[in-house]
Amino acid sequence: MQRNKITLALGLVLVGCGGDDGGSPPPVSPSEPTTPQSEVYSVTAIDGYLQNAQVWLDLNSNFLLDAGEPQARSKEGGVANLDVTDIDNPEQYSVIVQAIAGETVDEDTISDLQPNGVVVNTGYVMSAPAGETDVTPLSTLVHVILTESVDALKQMPNWKQRNNKLLARLRLS
Repeated sequence: MQRNKITLALGLVLVGCGGDDGGSPPPVSPSEPTTPQSEVYSVTAIDGYLQNAQVWLDLNSNFLLDAGEPQARSKEGGVANLDVTDIDNPEQYSVIVQAIAGETVDEDTISDLQPNGVVVNTGYVMSAPAGETDVTPLSTLVHVILTESVDALKQMPNWKQRNNKLLARLRLS
């Protein structure tokens, strides 16, 4: 019985040591100021994937790139990463893509003979409704129809009810 108590006491002492080497604690380095992490909203420009197209989040719904609107150039695969650090809900804004004549490349034109692809001859603009991140000719058509429908409905009496009916009919609500 006495031997069990001694074994138990020694075990507790060893556990209490915790493997510390008895040296001083490691020096504490001053913490470096942290940089706030940026939030990224990825958008894809597709009419064939578009490289080097201007892409922006249209905060005021005017289809123009204005000062302060998050913007970027699209890269390989048509992907543009918008810095939306200061935007609460980027999903509530439309996305605009501007293919720039002489600068934007349609990846469908990349081949062995044209490894860098061919730049578009004529510039054009595409858009997507709020919440959509793939910008295509079809998303542009839907966005234009929705925008025109909402504008027309606002001029009618009971436009909110009619707007809800339209959204329900399009299965967007």
